[in-house]
Amino acid sequence: MKPRLFTNLLRWCWPKRLMVQIALLGTLILTLGIAATSLYTVNKLIQQQHRETQTRLSAIGSTLAFASAHFLLLRDQAALEHFLLQTAHYPGLRSLTVINAKQRVVSEIQSEPGKPATPVFNYRTLVAPSGKVAHFIWHYGAHDRGSAFAMGLDATALELWHPIEDGKLGWLRIESDVADSRAAALLLIREHVLLACFAIVLSALALFRLLHPKLRALAAATDFARGLTQTGGQQIPVFSGCTELAELGQALNQTSLRLHAQEHALHASMDQLQAMFNNVMDGIVTWDSAGRIDSANPAANAIFGYASTSLVGQPIQSLVHASEAGTVTTTTQQISVGLHADGTAFPLEISISRFMLNGRQHTMGLLRDITERNRIERLKSEFVSTVSHELRTPLTSIFGALGLITGGALGEMPEQARQMIDIAHKNSLRLTHLINDLLDMEKLVAGKMQFDLRVQALMPLVEHALEISRPYGAARHVRLSLTAATPGVEVCVDSHRLTQVFSNLLSNACKYSPENGVVAIAVEQRGEWLRITFTDNGPGIPAAFRPRIFEKFSQADSSDTRQKGGTGLGLAISREIVEKMGGEIGFESEEGEGARFFVQLSAHPQSA
Repeated sequence: MKPRLFTNLLRWCWPKRLMVQIALLGTLILTLGIAATSLYTVNKLIQQQHRETQTRLSAIGSTLAFASAHFLLLRDQAALEHFLLQTAHYPGLRSLTVINAKQRVVSEIQSEPGKPATPVFNYRTLVAPSGKVAHFIWHYGAHDRGSAFAMGLDATALELWHPIEDGKLGWLRIESDVADSRAAALLLIREHVLLACFAIVLSALALFRLLHPKLRALAAATDFARGLTQTGGQQIPVFSGCTELAELGQALNQTSLRLHAQEHALHASMDQLQAMFNNVMDGIVTWDSAGRIDSANPAANAIFGYASTSLVGQPIQSLVHASEAGTVTTTTQQISVGLHADGTAFPLEISISRFMLNGRQHTMGLLRDITERNRIERLKSEFVSTVSHELRTPLTSIFGALGLITGGALGEMPEQARQMIDIAHKNSLRLTHLINDLLDMEKLVAGKMQFDLRVQALMPLVEHALEISRPYGAARHVRLSLTAATPGVEVCVDSHRLTQVFSNLLSNACKYSPENGVVAIAVEQRGEWLRITFTDNGPGIPAAFRPRIFEKFSQADSSDTRQKGGTGLGLAISREIVEKMGGEIGFESEEGEGARFFVQLSAHPQSA
């Protein structure tokens, strides 16, 4: 709890401005550096003073120990005390004590500041240190040994134990006062503190003088960056006194120019998109997840007969018939029934796409009134049907008459006349096939073609299609071959229509196979499905044509000079027939390596 309280207090007290933070941090670093330097210097000086005191006291001890040895040898205690009394007047000495070899005090002189030295007649025992060298002992205030200060500022006295004749006669104990040394050290510390404070103030001013223009430039850059959205394209003066700030200024200026250019491009793009949105011929409507219309272009308002912006805010379900309202927001593409503002219904094509905007799902609908298209499709269908029916009767008569003539019903004819009639007979046959294909396509699209679905064996249907297609293949020097069979399988199909599909696929394979080529037919069972494959070794299907291969009137070579004949309806009719019988039709092809068309039919459960 306390560390968190301290942290919160420090965070509350700490300044927020970068300039003040840098000034405080710089001052703190300078203070710590100068303080550490001052402490190190003072410590070294005090240690030097202590060494000098020890050296001075050691010299005094050597002299006194030599003299004391003389008096001890003579056993003249009075002369020894007289000598010690004279020596006790030396500045800083507190006491002089002579201990004999038996650890007994022989003579002791004490001295206090302002008072004469006096002998003390106390024959107590003092334990002298062992060895033959002098020993120094420092005394510190209330501490037994050492100090809280590494410098030893609280040292009160220095005690010297000097051996007399290497300790054989005894020891000389000298206690010296170090108050003068401590006072000198304190004075030295005060001088260094004053010098450090002066250095800190001077350094802080220098730091402020050095950083102030840079921080002002940084503040100006910050204000400039904050206002970039309103000041795009403007430039900030570059501060050249600092490389980083100069680079920052240049980067901000470049960003400002790019932002201005991007903003200009964005406005141009938005204007272009808005112009496209307003002028596109199809209606565009967007709505949110609640089904409320967000936007609508003028074409959408015109389609539904509303004034400008009248659709915004209305539910999307209000634009379609009540029976279609449930599917308008779920189906991706559909033909629906739209409602005009006056309640009139009309056919409406809707293409829906969904997108995310600001974390919310929106939907866009592309709307198109297909009333006119339906009318044109109906007229076209009626025209094709009428023309086909009207052409079929006279064409049948022409085809029959030409067949009789080519069959010799009218006797022998000149060779040139026979060739011309034979050409007319073949072309009438092609025209008959075209009319039949047109009628079949019209019935399939209108849903009027009848299918007689029955369960029957598949292989006889495949073999029958092969037999009736062999003459066509022989005419083109192409051989038809059944390479794989699956006997006994049954399917539920219309045999006549399935034979029509097989014949279309075989004729296409023969048409695009090279001379002396082979068209292979294979029947395989794959689970619940039966696949009938028609493979040729022709030029293959061009990649650009593959998406349109099952469309009406589509051919890889649709030019007037194409070498292959046909109406372009065979594959479209085949797909419609196969799908009506619940099957699938498709192809696989590599350009230059032939094509493989396949029909998949569901196997009857009894045969599967």
